[in-house]
Amino acid sequence: MIAAGLAHAPVLAELTQYPDVGLPVMLIPIVAIGLLLLGAPLYVIIGGLVVSLFAVFPGHPDPFGVDFSQNFDLTGSMVDLINTPELVAIPFFMVAGTVMGRGEIANRLVRLASSMLGWLPGGLAVSAIGACIFFAAISGSSPVTVVTIGAIMVPALKAAGYSDRLSHGVVTAAGGLGIVIPPSIPMVVYAIYATMSGSAVKLDDIFIAGLGPGALIGLLLAVYCILMASTEARPVRLRNRILYALLFVVGSAAAIALFAFLASVLGSFVVVVALLVGVFALAIRVMGVEGIWSVLMPVVIIAGIYSGIFNAIEASAVSVVLAIVIEVFIHRSLKLFELPALLRETAVLMGSLLLIITVSLGLALFMEEKHVPEAVAEWLRSYDLTPLSFALLLNLLLLLVGCFLDIISAIVLFVPLVVPIAAEMGLDPIHVGLIFIVNLEIGYLTPPLGINLFVAATYFKKPLGFVVRSVAPFLLVMLISLGFITYVPSISLGIVRAQQGLPFWVDFPSEVPTQEALDEKDETMKDMMDDADVQKLLDSLDTDDETNRLLEQLEDMPDEEEPPPPPIDDDDDAPALEPPSPPSGEPDTTSSGAAAPGGPGPSGAPDTSD
Repeated sequence: MIAAGLAHAPVLAELTQYPDVGLPVMLIPIVAIGLLLLGAPLYVIIGGLVVSLFAVFPGHPDPFGVDFSQNFDLTGSMVDLINTPELVAIPFFMVAGTVMGRGEIANRLVRLASSMLGWLPGGLAVSAIGACIFFAAISGSSPVTVVTIGAIMVPALKAAGYSDRLSHGVVTAAGGLGIVIPPSIPMVVYAIYATMSGSAVKLDDIFIAGLGPGALIGLLLAVYCILMASTEARPVRLRNRILYALLFVVGSAAAIALFAFLASVLGSFVVVVALLVGVFALAIRVMGVEGIWSVLMPVVIIAGIYSGIFNAIEASAVSVVLAIVIEVFIHRSLKLFELPALLRETAVLMGSLLLIITVSLGLALFMEEKHVPEAVAEWLRSYDLTPLSFALLLNLLLLLVGCFLDIISAIVLFVPLVVPIAAEMGLDPIHVGLIFIVNLEIGYLTPPLGINLFVAATYFKKPLGFVVRSVAPFLLVMLISLGFITYVPSISLGIVRAQQGLPFWVDFPSEVPTQEALDEKDETMKDMMDDADVQKLLDSLDTDDETNRLLEQLEDMPDEEEPPPPPIDDDDDAPALEPPSPPSGEPDTTSSGAAAPGGPGPSGAPDTSD
């Protein structure tokens, strides 16, 4: 609905010239709001909006010059969307999250987090943040994380001496961090729609880019809990030693480094995973906890993507295998005969998600056909916006949208509008994607429709106002994190750039780039992609002789195909080509300096040579 309003705003004056078209178009948002108030499902609201657009424009004078009966193939576009490879990752990650969520992972993660962080001041609250991050990354659902981890941690926090407000606030706020930490379904949806909008976003890159913002938000929330521990009732000290926590941290870092190194040397996934499991098994024996197996899945996925063993789509299938092995054969919390029921449950969830994505595609294509992003960008240019001010307005818009829409709907509705404009402002689409996701994550905690607020108030049987006041300090911390993520692009792009061999640090654009600069950037990225493809081809060759032959062929190839020379016109009536004039003060003595009979000479004087 908000997208429809933005779509109509820049062209309202033109629509008023066509009363039979303008009035129905202006009624479309009103109809959508009415459906929302009647409690219609979201896909019905968006689908009704798309059908209304189809009903209004064909057969009427179109002020935009687009014939929808010929140029708007919605069905074919939906089929193309379903065939998008990145879409395959969504059901795999949903299956993995459902399997892990049905097991005993929550209790194990809480014990693991307490073993790692319980020795800190405010360590139990920090442990709740860590447990929420890992569980939300595995389950992919923020409300489920609030209920599952909150059921364990809120009573434990109260018993340890923490205030009622801090106990509820930390779990409610930290529950949404899973959509920033990969694997994340909203990241998959963003990558699909950003690519459809003309800004190619690789799923591997946006997964890696989510590590920096997720770590920053989690760190700042943990720092706040540590500072608040001095004003809260003194927590009960857990029976853990700092040596165990340091051993786990060092062991985990060593395992990830070993994973990446051996992957590049051995190229064997089985050997690397076996060694990684061995390191984690040693940590389990020393620390006496079992939740480490649950942490293994996101660690393997991130390390595998970063080291290049598999891409993000293949990682989704790996996550399903790991989830089944861990919960069925290691934890023994699920039986094999229970898996078909979990698959049916995931199929229902995936079907509802696909309905929203496909009907939203119609609105996205409508805005593309009507050149709405270009119109809005031109409207913004009239106010001489800089990238700094544009990023501020984008944050305000997304914070407002997050109050009323769920994250998937907001992405499919606003990415086709915002990403092309952000590209013209010089903002990287991966950076914009993290701005999107962090803003909409904050929307889980903002009234009037903050999902986590209502879930926490209902489950913990607390007034909504109490939950809002409990979350307010954490919400302020997350807004501060959003400022850093927005205006320090290296937090999102640094690891991705380092993986590509580029400098880690990247400055925020201070001015709108020219079209020449944008074209040069696109050409540079194309050259980088070509070089990467060549290197991948070289790595796939079996012998040095094949590599040398391929290099010789590449050296013999011309840099670019030269156009053929223009044909020579033998027509006597054709005018002769004039050579460039000689420098002033030097007479032209060459035969090519003669002009055609009757024409001016090189100096512009009549030709008298005859």
